[in-house]
Amino acid sequence: MNNAMMPGPKRIVLIRAGQYDYADISFGKSAHLVGRNNVGKTSLISVLQFLYIDDERRMHFSRSIEETKRYYFKHNTSYILFECVSADGRFVTIGLRGTGQIGGYGIDRFGYVGSFKKSDFIDDESRVLDFDDVKANLSGKEFKLMSAKDVRDSLLGDSSAKNLSLGIVPLQDAGRYKDFVELFKNILHLSDLGQQEIKDTLLSIN
Repeated sequence: MNNAMMPGPKRIVLIRAGQYDYADISFGKSAHLVGRNNVGKTSLISVLQFLYIDDERRMHFSRSIEETKRYYFKHNTSYILFECVSADGRFVTIGLRGTGQIGGYGIDRFGYVGSFKKSDFIDDESRVLDFDDVKANLSGKEFKLMSAKDVRDSLLGDSSAKNLSLGIVPLQDAGRYKDFVELFKNILHLSDLGQQEIKDTLLSIN
């Protein structure tokens, strides 16, 4: 299987999220983020937690989780999209949308079959679409609102919505998902770990 079709996220798109009006990052064999300090490189990498970790309390950001949600999802048209290739080679996109200040800076999760298309979220005049318009655009792509558990089940390949099942965290024992979360979080933020935490992480991987 070539790298383009290896299971996992292939593209991250941020729309009115964090410091970005629009960011579209595609993953190849390797990806390098280059830029001056405080332009949002770390915050871009950290969004992977929204895909892989189902419990906000277990996520690791430089801010509290409430501040983090206000940072990434300050508008009700703030979107983060993960275009993924499933274990059996299908494109599935998992997304998050902020509810904004009126909605208490909550998050709506959703998924749909197929790859990301900018026109589903942004119109010809470069205006970001309201969520109702986005849902209408995605209605023919098996769009589904998802809970955090739904996303976790999709990652594990155990989704009740079979066409949204990714299977990109193929654990032999699904009960060890929490162990995977800790490993993923620690590896993502390895520079923040103390010596004992690094040692514990390496022992867990072994």
